[in-house]
Amino acid sequence: MLWRVRTTMTDRPGALATLAAHCGDQGVNILGLQIFPGVDVVTDELVVKVPEDWTEDRLVALVEGAGGGETTVRRCSAAALADGPSRFLQGVRRVLDDPSAITDTLADLLDCEIDDDPEETEEQESAEASSRDGAASLTVPIGDSAITVRRKAPFTGTEEARAKVFASVVTDLLADLATVMELPIEQARTAVEPPSKSEPVTRLAVPGDAMALVRMADRCSSKTLAGRFGTPLLGLQPRMARQILAEGATLVVEVGHEIVAMSTVTAGEPAQVALLVEDGWQGRGVGARLLALSARLAKAGGADELVLSSEYNSAAVPRLSAASGLSGRVRHVNGRVELIVSLRRVAPLLQSVEGQ
Repeated sequence: MLWRVRTTMTDRPGALATLAAHCGDQGVNILGLQIFPGVDVVTDELVVKVPEDWTEDRLVALVEGAGGGETTVRRCSAAALADGPSRFLQGVRRVLDDPSAITDTLADLLDCEIDDDPEETEEQESAEASSRDGAASLTVPIGDSAITVRRKAPFTGTEEARAKVFASVVTDLLADLATVMELPIEQARTAVEPPSKSEPVTRLAVPGDAMALVRMADRCSSKTLAGRFGTPLLGLQPRMARQILAEGATLVVEVGHEIVAMSTVTAGEPAQVALLVEDGWQGRGVGARLLALSARLAKAGGADELVLSSEYNSAAVPRLSAASGLSGRVRHVNGRVELIVSLRRVAPLLQSVEGQ
């Protein structure tokens, strides 16, 4: 049985050794340890394994008999043994994947509960610890609002600082991500609405298409995904889909409310294009149309050449070139086949996509 133990001890040499010796004498195994230094006392948080017949009171008595004070204990799982910094980094990743999870993530990292009715104080502008109804609370600013969490064990200065930095980092990252993803919105608004639920429509992608890309990838075979990403994948994570949309100008083919194909043009000289067509829509001219429009998009961006490369389906590259009406040369480089398209005679794509 695993327990999370938090206790304060006098900051003197040998204090922790005394606690460890008492635990060893009673058959209590210390599996994890975090130390939160203070001015005169140190807060130690331990994850311990105790015999099955041990109670909370017996564990508290053991710790306080070794010099601990203000001791709190609670049962926990093996997840409590995870490295602290790694947990916070994983928390940042979780919030980037799902910004709405920021409150739950912070509560999980601090091993506490969300306070839905926090006391308002004049000091809510910064992280603070206070006591209410016998429980410790911590208020952390998140952008223009704040989150208050509560638990039985007091918050240390180190935890307050970690919570404040975590909130600041994810707030800044989300703001930066929103700025990047909003760049193509004005262009995307020129897309024509689909005339029917069954007719494919080509348009410029918008940030809100990320989850539709995730669903499309789930419908693709591993071979098709490998042709687009250069490595076998089982699907796309929302974070990866958002990164794709931020890499460059992206064209999508939409049927109803689902995306069935996409093409991303990355600026440069030459410009690079990456295509992904859902298995069920391959061989129906969708890829050729995307390639032709991608060439015009690259030309509008000032490129003179466009490169399409593939490692897993070299035969498809020349076929796409012919079907799209683009003249290009094919070359083999380190096991990959590349199509280099001259954009000299290609008309730039300047307005809406559908119908051009």
